[in-house]
Amino acid sequence: MTKIDKSIIQKVKDKLGVNTDNVVELLKLLRIQKVSKHPDKFTDKIAKETAHEEFTLLSSLYSDLNSYIQQCQASATPILAVNNSDIIEFNHIKDIDAKDVEIEHLKQENESLKFKLQQEKETNVELHGKIEELSKQRIKSIHDEIKAIYSPRKTWSGIGLAAILVSLTATFPVVKDFLNQIGATSDIAMAVIRFISFVTIFKWSRSWVVNKVVENIEYKILNNSSINGLFNIKTKNIKYSSSLEYYFYESDIVSCIDEQLARIFFRILMFGNYNKIVKILTEDIIIQLDRKNLIKRTESDGLNKVFIVKRMDSDL
Repeated sequence: MTKIDKSIIQKVKDKLGVNTDNVVELLKLLRIQKVSKHPDKFTDKIAKETAHEEFTLLSSLYSDLNSYIQQCQASATPILAVNNSDIIEFNHIKDIDAKDVEIEHLKQENESLKFKLQQEKETNVELHGKIEELSKQRIKSIHDEIKAIYSPRKTWSGIGLAAILVSLTATFPVVKDFLNQIGATSDIAMAVIRFISFVTIFKWSRSWVVNKVVENIEYKILNNSSINGLFNIKTKNIKYSSSLEYYFYESDIVSCIDEQLARIFFRILMFGNYNKIVKILTEDIIIQLDRKNLIKRTESDGLNKVFIVKRMDSDL
């Protein structure tokens, strides 16, 4: 340790404007002055800068005087009063300084943690936004996939639209002449045109109706006030805890959809692709439940997925 000249005492006395030679008293007064000039106590920019300069000077004097007293103690120099009061007081000040250092360290750690937490929040918000966008895109693609199941292909739609227009305008002279030129005025040709028109209109209508049915079922399930009953939500004890977890199987969603599509009209309407519709709609509902933060996590039970939910429907 570098030896500090005893002139530090005079410097402190001059700074504080006092005449006492009691180093412990000087240390106490210097500490009080230093605390009063802490920059955090000021809000005005100029006052804060002035306080910072004063605080830096006082802190330097405080550190030097503190070190000087400790050096004197180490070398057995009789700088403190022979009674124990000054020694006790000085040790008390040292304890306070040590606690102040610890508090300052904790404050810095706290600020660092707050900064990291803010960064994590911003990252989470950004990730949540990306996940939400991906979920929306997936939901849109699912709805488009359902429409595409029964919608006529692009080529067929073009032919079908042409057939519909021909069927509707076959009595117009201009159209008659055109049909005569291509040899499409026979009963067989007109029957084929009308058949193509009928099939195209049926496919368009079927696609529209199926899409509306699916949308309606999805809405009824997701907005039902008793999801607990719909999905047959079950309970189980959490391991090493007295709390309960609530869960349902993917097959429970399938069963719920089957119940909603129990009408014979829906079965006939979706003939040929019923299972595919149920599979796609199940995926859509799972994504929607996840977006609503109702699904806590997903597990597996053999080939069946298990969805652990955060709360019962009474809390929704």
